[in-house]
Amino acid sequence: MTEGWDLSKDTDKKRCWEELRQQDPYLLIGAPRCGPFCNWQNLPKNKASPEYQQNLREAKDHLHFVCELYVWQHLRGKKFLHEHPWSAASWSLPCIVKVLELAGVERRQGHQCAFEQKCVDDDGVEKLVLKPTGWMSDCPEILDEIAVLCSNIGSQPSDRHEHCQLKGGKAKAMERYTDKMVRAILRGLRTHYKNGGLQPAMFEGKPFDPTSKEQYNY
Repeated sequence: MTEGWDLSKDTDKKRCWEELRQQDPYLLIGAPRCGPFCNWQNLPKNKASPEYQQNLREAKDHLHFVCELYVWQHLRGKKFLHEHPWSAASWSLPCIVKVLELAGVERRQGHQCAFEQKCVDDDGVEKLVLKPTGWMSDCPEILDEIAVLCSNIGSQPSDRHEHCQLKGGKAKAMERYTDKMVRAILRGLRTHYKNGGLQPAMFEGKPFDPTSKEQYNY
């Protein structure tokens, strides 16, 4: 939800609940505001500003709301995937800790360069973006696919790639998921369906064959 929604408003939160109950998603993905929780925002000169304090209050409220959605999703036997920067201060907030204490919920680290996240560096050259990311989910098959570390780790210097430095507003553009990230999430969901003998909702009402490539090829 990036357009047409303001989850700081109770009316939009109510509308969100109504739509989720109506749509009944099997997988819920959340990537709430992370700016106020990032290290550079927590510098003393930033923390003292009224604007930062207001942004932090709104970000905490947003995070608390999505955590309620995750708990609802989990308790009804369905899945969620949450994304925030690996080093964000948000991971220690009570609402996140509560979710992490749910049975089967894990937090793993991944690097987005593994999925061809790129930006143009200050030297004008397009480079891969490391962007250490924390992924939290109750679906290990999705985490297996999306929590992938940079290939530079353990490789020979000659085989390593350069990373773009996310300065000067570059981080905002990195909020989008690359095609490879989306496909990784879908692969994990497909494996989860196969492991559980579950039928994807798009094939409801059709004969179900858990060995069928067609019924998992989406």
